[in-house]
Amino acid sequence: MARGFPLLGVWLGCCLCAAAAPPLSYTVIDSQAQNPGLFTQGLEIAGDRLYASSGLYGKSWIAAYKLESGTVVRTQRLPRSLFAEGLTLLQNRLYLLTWKAGRTLVFDPDDFTVLNTFHYTGEGWGLTHDGTHLIMSNGSEQLVWRDPATFEPVRRLRILHGERPRHQLNELEYADGFIWANVWQQDTILKIHPTDGQVVAEADLSRLRRKTVTPDHNNVLNGIAYDPQRQAFWVTGKLWPKRYLVQFTERAPAANPPRQPPAALKPD
Repeated sequence: MARGFPLLGVWLGCCLCAAAAPPLSYTVIDSQAQNPGLFTQGLEIAGDRLYASSGLYGKSWIAAYKLESGTVVRTQRLPRSLFAEGLTLLQNRLYLLTWKAGRTLVFDPDDFTVLNTFHYTGEGWGLTHDGTHLIMSNGSEQLVWRDPATFEPVRRLRILHGERPRHQLNELEYADGFIWANVWQQDTILKIHPTDGQVVAEADLSRLRRKTVTPDHNNVLNGIAYDPQRQAFWVTGKLWPKRYLVQFTERAPAANPPRQPPAALKPD
């Protein structure tokens, strides 16, 4: 029997590592029409404005909208050589990643004047902040914290589900003390603990995507921004004609049926 305990421990450990993260259910509480040509790369809320970035070479742009109505306030096209990616607003500066150019553009959020440009190695995907540092994804399982004054890395963190890395992290949001991440080519949003990188819950929004668009490889779920006034998240996707305001709640685990005692043996 003693030799069986290590095997039992390994088996239990594997089961725990493979267990699914607790699921999040969601409720749609509002929606807004949006430009169906928006190839959503980043979504951000600051005050009464919603900012969005749209990707693709030769077609990239950023825009500011009135949060309450969705009315366009301002747009700015990017040079044809740049593919816009995630964006976030910190310390009254709007930071925009580019996919493969290794450049971060810093804009004045009011008039979209370019204030600065930073350079980095590798690809840029998603961007958010924790109030002090920028947090960046690059399509891998790793997130990088960066100094907003220099864009130099100050911390790196692997994102794990148990012991399994979660790759292709895309658009990001920081809210309620957690990082929320889209996953490229999946209808999934992950809720991530920023200290240890563990996925603590995840939401499946495939029904919302099917309701909005005919699924293909382009119009994937991408874009998440927390609305502090309404305590909910705006979510959308690439080439979606709508964005949705949703509230996430943890789904209660299914109750196990009561165990029945074994049937008594019928006497002969």
